[in-house]
Parts: sequence; C-alpha cells; structure tokens
Amino acid sequence: MKIIHKNQTKIFKNSETCMVIDYWTGDKDINGAVIEINGRYPNKGRTVNLECKEMAYIIKGSGKVAGLGKLTLRAKTAAIATSWFVAQCK
Repeated sequence: MKIIHKNQTKIFKNSETCMVIDYWTGDKDINGAVIEINGRYPNKGRTVNLECKEMAYIIKGSGKVAGLGKLTLRAKTAAIATSWFVAQCK
C-alpha cells in the first residue's frame, strides 16, 4: 500500500472549466486524481483515453460517462462509474 498526501500532489488546470489534483503513485496501472469540472469539458469535441482502467466517483452534480461503442451512462451525485478497455486504433 502506498499513501500519497495532499502536499505531494500536482495541481494543474486543463482548461477554464477543468482543474485536476493528481495523486501520482508511481504505479503504471493506477493513480488517483480529483477532477473538478464546472461546465463543459472540453469546450467542443470529446476527450478519449485509448487504453484505460478508470473509476470515477461523482461528488456533486451529474453528467454522462461514455464508453466504447454506443454505451453512455448517466451519473449523478454519489455514483461510481468504472471502465476498462483498450481501443482498437489504426
């Protein structure tokens, strides 16, 4: 087990609507992050992870979590969304 304290995090802003506190573990398979999105992110289009294992906990608000294909889940406060996939890219 590894503990990452808040004073060991990296804070950065992806855009005017997205702020990230990154809890980097040094493990290639898992890291932690607190991401605050206020409004639409990204401003247009979408973000895509080509290979990922993810877990998201929605602290407040609601939105859509989309996976491969046409799978889209609606999530709201206190929900956990998980996914694992490797995209087939050319």
